Amino acid sequence: RREDEPLSKLDFQEVLVQPEVATLCQEVGVNVVVLVDMSDVIFESVDKEGQGMNFESLVEVVLNMRGTNPATVKDVKEQLRVIKSLVNDSQAGTLSKITRGFDHLSREMQVIRGMVSGDDIM
Repeated sequence: RREDEPLSKLDFQEVLVQPEVATLCQEVGVNVVVLVDMSDVIFESVDKEGQGMNFESLVEVVLNMRGTNPATVKDVKEQLRVIKSLVNDSQAGTLSKITRGFDHLSREMQVIRGMVSGDDIM
């Protein structure tokens, strides 16, 4: 792979679990397991255009995930943005499922109504 080629989320996860990289991360105080678990959130905030993550961003993310770093107002605002996005996505998915369920029930009720009114009597 070329060094200037952006990393996909899968590439990011694969790089982090390489023994050399995992050891290096642990040496600077980064919990690799947490970093891999948070890859969805990290990619949502870093890779806004869907183009992947460059090496510079990877290093910045890793260094920002050190346990000794204090949380900043910027960090809290970013977390709120991510949480709002996740809640909105969840809400949209739930609403879609409920709407499909109601549509199905409505069709079923129309069939039953037709049977009760005698439309289907032999």
